[in-house]
Amino acid sequence: MSKALTRYSFINAKLKTRMDFLLKENFYKKLEDRPNLNEAMLMLKPSSYGLMEKIYEQTGDLKMAEKELREKEIGFYKELKRHTDELLSGFLDVLLVKYDIEILKDWIRLWFDSRIRKRDISALTPYMIRMKVITPLDPDALMACGSEEELYAFISTYDLYRDVFEQYREQKKALNNLYDLERDLDRLRFQKIREAAANFPDKDKEIILKLTGMEIDFENMLHLLRMIPLMPLEQILEDMIPGGRSSAGELGRGKLSEKSILEKSLSPYGSMGTLLLRDEGNPRQKMEMIEAVFDEIKTRETAKILRRDPFTIGIMLIYFIRKSGECRRLVSILNKVQYKSQIMGTGGLT
Repeated sequence: MSKALTRYSFINAKLKTRMDFLLKENFYKKLEDRPNLNEAMLMLKPSSYGLMEKIYEQTGDLKMAEKELREKEIGFYKELKRHTDELLSGFLDVLLVKYDIEILKDWIRLWFDSRIRKRDISALTPYMIRMKVITPLDPDALMACGSEEELYAFISTYDLYRDVFEQYREQKKALNNLYDLERDLDRLRFQKIREAAANFPDKDKEIILKLTGMEIDFENMLHLLRMIPLMPLEQILEDMIPGGRSSAGELGRGKLSEKSILEKSLSPYGSMGTLLLRDEGNPRQKMEMIEAVFDEIKTRETAKILRRDPFTIGIMLIYFIRKSGECRRLVSILNKVQYKSQIMGTGGLT
């Protein structure tokens, strides 16, 4: 029996079955049509998201239900580790770095609001996640840091973040805004995935780098649209996360424009990418268009992978892409239902 068959036969069969039970489009439509959150949550009760309904019933607080959803999403990865070999288990830890970083970002934002902006954070604290993902982060110790230097020194004690925060500490970088730091943390996440991909056979490595490259291109295009009003195009280009599928980094300094960067960034995606080259709309509308187009690109690319060799890492990565999309869409719809019910006065518990 080949290594690929041994590694993937059980876990991929399990994940294919789980994909069959992902929420369907008609479910989302019915959920969005609910007049209030009470009725929307009742639709979730018999699903795998039933605990969200229970928490909402107990608290009347949508944000607490969203917190449960985030923790559940992390749990999907941890639960699968029990069914994988050492190589896949280690790679799942690398994928979990995304959530470790998201939680760290949340706590740094809270520290920033409290220490730098001098805001009252008491209303935000209950929604913070304290569970260990990869790093055994001590949130109370982080919040007790009295200065940026103390914060950098504290986070540098964690192996995963040492290089990033020692650099900030040595250069005495001020946290005037958190965007640069958060982008450095995103760069770290993608670096870890690309390093881990090197441990896999060529077929798996190609899939990992292809799907990761798409995500990097997406993040870089959002970065471009956010930063165009704030910094020179040369600096925006230099600050792009490496490892994407695009060739934007090959542009010469004399040829830079928003359109030229987008053209190079979208070149691997054919006709779908041309939708984003229109000059219509403000930056926010363009970012929404980018998200919609990349969702469609992911759907097409993942469908191609599913039609190929069933004994690769593709099925696992596609499962997580779809599960993450399911979680994001649930949060979006529930917030829309809440907003609609508040406007129309149909209520709910909040």
